[in-house]
Amino acid sequence: VDSFWVSNYSKTHKTLVVSENPIDNLSYCQIHGDFTSTHVASFGTISDKQCQKLFNLVDQGIYKSIILINDNDFGGLKNDLKIIMKFANNMSPKIIKIDTNLVELVIDNEEYLIKDKDTFKWFLNKLVNSNDIKYDIKLIKCNSKDWNDELLNL
Repeated sequence: VDSFWVSNYSKTHKTLVVSENPIDNLSYCQIHGDFTSTHVASFGTISDKQCQKLFNLVDQGIYKSIILINDNDFGGLKNDLKIIMKFANNMSPKIIKIDTNLVELVIDNEEYLIKDKDTFKWFLNKLVNSNDIKYDIKLIKCNSKDWNDELLNL
């Protein structure tokens, strides 16, 4: 898969909001009132081609920032990791293993073994705030499994 669902596109928008499913983008908009961003959904696990497209849109200056609102579960966090690694300049990441609740990777000869969601979120925030990422990337996670559940729980 190399395409996205896209909503609220405008040439004036400078922020790209990325989720796994359109319903999550719509729920996020309703909760946060974010109607000045372009919203895209990958329809599940993000592909390498989709990551490349996101990178090109930001690298070419079409968008100044990217907000990742993927699901608040291991699958969503794995999508976040894949996207963040695409934006990393100096890192030489090597993903050794990704299972249902386990991520093992090596970055700059340092091995990471991630077994729980909270550690994974901490690790991803550390990556987006590192000097290896020259782009404006934000991770926004809901308290529920996904943004649709978050809206239903309000």
